[in-house]
Amino acid sequence: MKITLVTLDITLKGGIERVVSILASYFYQQEIHVKIVSVFKSNKNISYSLPDNIEVEYLCDSEYKNETLSSRLKNYLVLIMLILKLKIRNDEIVISTLTNISCILGFRKIFDRKIKFIAAEHSQYYAHGKLVRFLRKVLFNSCEYVVLLTKQDKEIYNSFLNKSKVYLIRNPVSYIPIFSSSLNYKRLVSIGRLEPVKGYQDLIPALSQFFKVHNDWKLDIYGEGSLRGRLEKIIIENDLENHVFLRGFHNDLQAEIMNASIYLCYSETEAFPMSFLEAFSVGLPIISNDCPFGPGEIIDNRINGFLVKDKYEFTKQLYSLVEDEHVYSNMSRAALSKCDSYSINEIGPIWIELIGNCQRKR
Repeated sequence: MKITLVTLDITLKGGIERVVSILASYFYQQEIHVKIVSVFKSNKNISYSLPDNIEVEYLCDSEYKNETLSSRLKNYLVLIMLILKLKIRNDEIVISTLTNISCILGFRKIFDRKIKFIAAEHSQYYAHGKLVRFLRKVLFNSCEYVVLLTKQDKEIYNSFLNKSKVYLIRNPVSYIPIFSSSLNYKRLVSIGRLEPVKGYQDLIPALSQFFKVHNDWKLDIYGEGSLRGRLEKIIIENDLENHVFLRGFHNDLQAEIMNASIYLCYSETEAFPMSFLEAFSVGLPIISNDCPFGPGEIIDNRINGFLVKDKYEFTKQLYSLVEDEHVYSNMSRAALSKCDSYSINEIGPIWIELIGNCQRKR
């Protein structure tokens, strides 16, 4: 058996790249021949560790750029050309980790029925526009299986695909929870793009009163995006320069989470945020908007975190965690326990079973 994981750019430092590295390492440990195909190469090195014997093939040496309409169009053309030319052996099972790549493979399979591939979706269904959603409905019928991250997504895909094709497999974590956080850090943390959908423009002013009451606490936000200038202005307007910090990208987010007390999310929508699992792995309770799709399937409300409806409930639950050490300690222990179910030792065998089913298909 040979497995090829196809991803956009393995040199980027994000959730998909982390999952690809975890799965590839697990397959290798199971003595399965595994290879990673990366369409682009933005950086010299891969951010996440891999066994030395895993082959990584780059289809081009170009950097992935997504800033302008012209750069996005160029990316799509390069992507289509390279995936259509990708050499795929008859005994090879391809796992695509990006919707656009899966659509191209689906189109290619119309003309080459010997290809076997699994479409592993890492974004929620409505993250794409109408054109991509239409193409997905048509072209995903060609794949052997579609792997989704949330129950809500599975219900949607079941409505237009054969249910036997649709699987729910959570993203895995590679580390074992061994560390429990503490209120003593007096530090809130959040990870996300500085874009409107992440809600930082609403979260920051909503915390203004909290920082007046608890003036020894601070919030560190990790990520970059188009709203940086606007968020910096909001911080100044609310006199939060000593409390809210935009930290940009960071090479070791796990270390930063370990030195925090509570994880915050104020997004309008989330797929299946790996940062939630990273927070749980060090015992951080999470306060999150109860938004589609992922938070409600990761957080057990009032057990390892809070799912809230508005900013008033958000700050109310933040006070309850900060001011009640008993509540905090219970949630911290529950967060650590929850992370066990997402270990690669739990998730990996599900993938092996699915790949075995795929191999037996003719």
